[in-house]
Amino acid sequence: MRKLALFSCAFAFAAVCYIRLLTMKTALIVAAVTLVAGVLLLLLHRDTAKRFGIIALGAAVGLLWSGGYELLHIQPMRKLCGNDVSLTAQISGYPERIDYGCRVEAEAAGGTVLLYLDDDLADVRPGDSITFDAKVTDVSDGGDEDNLY
Repeated sequence: MRKLALFSCAFAFAAVCYIRLLTMKTALIVAAVTLVAGVLLLLLHRDTAKRFGIIALGAAVGLLWSGGYELLHIQPMRKLCGNDVSLTAQISGYPERIDYGCRVEAEAAGGTVLLYLDDDLADVRPGDSITFDAKVTDVSDGGDEDNLY
């Protein structure tokens, strides 16, 4: 059980470091180094070396997972930002009333988006599909410069 805890903590720490501190290129370099170090440490037959090997492997997997997630889910959505685009979205949540209509979560263009709709579309339900013209805005703290979700 301690091995799983070591791996999981290293994975989580690496994911946070990726989001807050590292660029994708830097993360891939660090992941490669920690992956090699982890494998080498696991080959040693000492308990301490194996523990550090597990930590290194957890960190490498955390960095690679975070980079892959950004590559597959975040970057395609950021390409839409700032453009007027025509999208088809499948509603994935129930609408929530706000001062000027409603907002609802949906799946569009390979990612999850938050739609702000007029009152005439407030009756959408999960599973409904709508097509619309939109201006996509990145509302993460870092925008295009940082790796913030």
